[in-house]
Amino acid sequence: GGGGGGGAKLERAFWQLVGTAEAGSDHPLAKCLVSAAQAASGCAIFPSPEQFRYKVGRGVSATIHGVDVRIGSLAFLEESLKELRQDLADDESLKQLEVWAAEKRESRDSVVIVHAVMERKVRLLGALAMRDALRADAKRTIRHLQKDLGLEVWMCTGDGRKTAQAIAKEVGIPEDRVHAEALPKHKAEKVEELKAKLAGQGSVCVVGDGVNDAPALNQANIG
Repeated sequence: GGGGGGGAKLERAFWQLVGTAEAGSDHPLAKCLVSAAQAASGCAIFPSPEQFRYKVGRGVSATIHGVDVRIGSLAFLEESLKELRQDLADDESLKQLEVWAAEKRESRDSVVIVHAVMERKVRLLGALAMRDALRADAKRTIRHLQKDLGLEVWMCTGDGRKTAQAIAKEVGIPEDRVHAEALPKHKAEKVEELKAKLAGQGSVCVVGDGVNDAPALNQANIG
């Protein structure tokens, strides 16, 4: 029936919002979300939002048909609630979301939450779980850097601790060299700390692929 059709329409509308909001970002995660939105909504191209803002280390917000749509971390949702002085502590859907998000993070998934601000109120629209696929050459590359070249390899990421440690274990980076849940400024601070530790007896090289890595790349001897 009709109910199923309504659900499908709703899901398509949700993915159209996600695709439109993320189309303005060049972050690897955004590109992944846009591809998923294209497949799920059947839209090849999404219109540009009326406004687009990138919130460093949190996610994106975009004005679509006059509605402020925000996509990002659980911390981003919490900041929106704080900003609008809204308390959802007793809200059943938020409780369910938190339990689901914790389960997903346990199993190495990154969680993306979609919410909107309408009439000065936060509305939960949905949530997505994504998993980073390891590049085929990742293990080999890390092994070469550590064993053949004798370099100290660190992982500095905005991902949750469980996800970061699971990936580090898979590629062979020691657990004590994993710096997770790092905002861009934390990544830059870590580079400074490593440079100080070396005291001019070596260089810190940073490899990064997104705007969140810019401060760290800037701070490194080689970026």
